[in-house]
This record gives sequence, structure tokens and C-alpha cells, in this order.
Amino acid sequence: MRTGIQPLFFASLVALSGALSAAETHPAMAGDGKDRPTSADARSGNDEATNQGKRLFNSYCFLCHGGSGRGDGVLAEKLNIVGTVADLTRPKYGQMKVEQIEEIIAGYSRPQSQMPKWGSVLAKEDLRSIAGYVKTLQPRFALINGKRVYASACAACHGADGKGKGPLAESLKLSARVPDLTSEKYRSMSEDQLVKAAVAYSAKEDALPKWDTVLAPDQIYDVMSYIKNFGVSELYIYGDAERGRDVFRLNCVACHGQQGKGDGILAELLGVKMVDYTSKSQLDISDEALIHTISMGKGQFMPRWFGQLNSDQIRDAAAYVRTLYKPSGGNEGTAPTSAAPPQR
Repeated sequence: MRTGIQPLFFASLVALSGALSAAETHPAMAGDGKDRPTSADARSGNDEATNQGKRLFNSYCFLCHGGSGRGDGVLAEKLNIVGTVADLTRPKYGQMKVEQIEEIIAGYSRPQSQMPKWGSVLAKEDLRSIAGYVKTLQPRFALINGKRVYASACAACHGADGKGKGPLAESLKLSARVPDLTSEKYRSMSEDQLVKAAVAYSAKEDALPKWDTVLAPDQIYDVMSYIKNFGVSELYIYGDAERGRDVFRLNCVACHGQQGKGDGILAELLGVKMVDYTSKSQLDISDEALIHTISMGKGQFMPRWFGQLNSDQIRDAAAYVRTLYKPSGGNEGTAPTSAAPPQR
């Protein structure tokens, strides 16, 4: 182990904890939330253990791993160990079992590692919560990176919506040969199956680049994660529905009601039916349009919230609104950790 790293780490952690405690004691020090670590949201739905894991990660792990988990935290940069701190957004961490990640965090099986042995510092249930949260970082980053790679490498033929009618395919009259990636055939395949299919197809199709020579393995995997989640709200990536629930309850329930059905007490007094966010029709409204409506207002009764709420609060409220439609009949009004994509 590099001499001095663990003592310096814990000294930094104590200083950070003191700063966080001061911010909680004196709200003026807390700022408006714009510099908070990026929230990574779980696929597993309403999971208090994952919420607790996020809080613990932000307290103990982000100094080295960074808010997004990519291993580029401020302390890692200060100690010049960015290249040796694990990038938790890599596919292997998303594919690991929670128990395996928990063992890595505890540290008993890696005596030479520079990472603190958290098993001697944290309770087992805290280790499990952090591990559960770490497992959500890869799917979140995969959607971000996958969308970026898809836009540059795939959309010209497959189209932004994946239906196979991109501008290049149309101009070359190849639309009939370009598959619709939103079809059930591809939706039912795992990321690994999609990777193998894409690589194999490009190897025999002269008109296609050989994807395994053009893109890195992680890039191909991330694209397939994005393809499997066509149509999922991007607020899953950028918003924090847990925070958004609090914003909604403080500012929106008078009109929209506790469950978001548009039946709040003010709506009843005015005799007006407000927007029902639990309706499937709300899925036809884009994320951008939803955020614009919250920000700038709409019609006679929807006020302009921009100026009263900051941009993070507006985005988080929109992320929470996206969780209110539940086709499977879940408990409405209870925020999952994210506006998460459906389980595959």
C-alpha cells in the first residue's frame, strides 16, 4: 500500500463530514444543490436500502470514486491515483452480485489494496446498502454513454427512435434492410445477446463497419443497454425522483393531489380538473415539454415555477412526476429511487 494514503483519506473524510454537518446545521451554507454529486438511480424500484446506499456512498466513497463512480473523485486526483481507483460504471460491476461487491468493499480479501477496509469501519448492513447502490451505477452510465455512441454510430441508419428509418438508410433506399430495434425480437434479448448479434451481423454485412474493430467492448455494451431502453424517460438519468417527491408535496399537491391525479383541494374549490399525471397519456409528453411546463407555466391555472424553484428542483420534480404512471398497479405517490426503466 502506498504510504500515507489511508491516513490522508480519513483526515479528508473527517474534514468533509464536518463541513456536511455544518451545512446541515446552517442551511445557508448548503447552497441550492447545484454542486451535489450526480445522483445515480436504481432499477429496483422503491428500495430504502438503495437510498441509504446512496447517502453512504456520498459520505464515504465519492471522494475517490467521484459522484458518478468513474474513479475520478477529488481525492483521487489530489493523490494522483485516478488510474488505479476502480471505475464502478464498467459493465462488470453491473453484472456482479451484490454480495460480491459487498466483499470487495469490506476489503478483507484484498490486503494490498489502497482502498480502506470498510468492513472494519461500517456495519454489515451499511456495506450491503453501498453495494446495492454501486450496482446501479453501471446501468445509469450505460444509458448516458450508450445514447452518445448510438447518436454518432447508429442513428444515421436506424434513426433516432431506432425504427430503422434513419436519413442515411432512406437516402440509400436501405430502410427495408435496416432492422427495427424497437421490435419485440430485440427487446427480449439481453445486452450480451445483442452484442453478439451486432458483432456477428456486421462481420458478414459489407455495408456495415465491423463494430468490434471500430468500438471498444464497453461502448458496444452501452449501446445495447441504450437500445433495450428506447423510450425510457431521460429523467431516469438526470433527475432525482426521491428529492422530486419532496418538491412535489411542498408545491404541487394543492392542485394535483397527493397521488398526482389532478384532484387536489384547490382543484376541487375551483371546480377545475387539473392534469392527471397517473394517466398513460402523460407519457406522450416529452421530458423537455414537461420541464418547460413546470418552469414557465401553462394556461390559466399552471403557475410559472422558474424563479421559485431552481433548475435542479424543477428537474427532480419532473423525474418524480414520471414515476406516477404505474401500469402494473403499484402504490402511487411513493417515489422509487428513480424514474427507472422497466425490468428486463
